Amino acid sequence: MEQRRGAEGFLELVVQRCGDGSHRVEAGRVHGSGFGFTLDSTSLFASALISGGVGPWMPYQMFGCAFVGMLAGLLPRATGRREVLMLAVYGSLSGYLFGFLLNLSFWPFSLDPNSSIAYLPGLPFTEQWQRYLAFDVATSLGWDTGRAVTNFVCVMLAGSAVLTTFRRAARKARFRAPVRFAARKPDGEGQAGIDSTTRTP
Repeated sequence: MEQRRGAEGFLELVVQRCGDGSHRVEAGRVHGSGFGFTLDSTSLFASALISGGVGPWMPYQMFGCAFVGMLAGLLPRATGRREVLMLAVYGSLSGYLFGFLLNLSFWPFSLDPNSSIAYLPGLPFTEQWQRYLAFDVATSLGWDTGRAVTNFVCVMLAGSAVLTTFRRAARKARFRAPVRFAARKPDGEGQAGIDSTTRTP
């Protein structure tokens, strides 16, 4: 399990540096919600250390990416082109949701009484909500749209091949072989124990 997480974490780190986040969706889909949560958070942490992106925003990014992978592992069952299309739509929506929620890491601290989109303590929730929506549209909607479109296109084009590769890696990384016991032979030649012919699939 640790070898598999390390190998795919390195692969995700390389792909992440290329600017595509669709691999988080596919990794979570193949390996499950728990594995997707761990893989996406640790790979973004390593990416931040390598690229110099360490800052107060990093924990929010780690949890944001982790939940993208976790929710991908909770999607309903599907196969073939339906699965790829489902992941593409989810990847597009998660691109918007990731940016929308990540803005909460700094918007409450951007205090400017003269701004119509900054957080202003004391206002009712409805006015704060309108300000936050305007802030999101003005500052990150364009970037989020680029992320959403990229996720959708990449999953549609390469999703099938990536899913096949991840699933093959998951099968190869099953280091624990099933234990089988050989029956004791009547003449005493064989002894009960673990079958030595058992091999890792």
